[in-house]
Amino acid sequence: MHNYLNKTSLAAIALTLTVILVGLYGCIATIIPEEIGQPEQSGQPEEPGQPEEPGQIEEPGQPEEPGQSEEPEKTIGLDLTLQVTAPSEGCQPDTTIDTEWYTGTVEWQTEKVSPFSGTFKNDTVYKALITLIPKPGWTFTGVQENSFIHDDADSVANSADSGEVTITFPATIIGNYNPNF
Repeated sequence: MHNYLNKTSLAAIALTLTVILVGLYGCIATIIPEEIGQPEQSGQPEEPGQPEEPGQIEEPGQPEEPGQSEEPEKTIGLDLTLQVTAPSEGCQPDTTIDTEWYTGTVEWQTEKVSPFSGTFKNDTVYKALITLIPKPGWTFTGVQENSFIHDDADSVANSADSGEVTITFPATIIGNYNPNF
């Protein structure tokens, strides 16, 4: 029987010994020769503030300005389907919006009446002019042009970075199905 150890066997022994020693003593430095295919590894945790590579300097954090929040503002939800009910004959129009992201007002108009009030009429195209105001921690910055949506609309338009939205609905018909009623 031959008594020899190959590189793979040496690596397995070194790894086994490392696991045993770490279990007994906590952290321990382990060096496995590169020719076995393993880079040098250290079981010691890196100390905070130490550069990762020679020549790198960790910059201290910027002091926070008064009134500046720790978390960056987040972009709001863009689907208005549940916030603005599509017109249906005989129903009252929504006039306010309140979500986790924003509050808003809705003004309605038709080709003949602006602003419109009362109940929706049959065979009429309605536009909802919406003004949204972001709640604290939310922003319209980053909202792309015409990126708001409404499943029941013919068109939805908004400017980039804006909470001003115009939704155009198809003409109402008798018996429009409206899942929100």
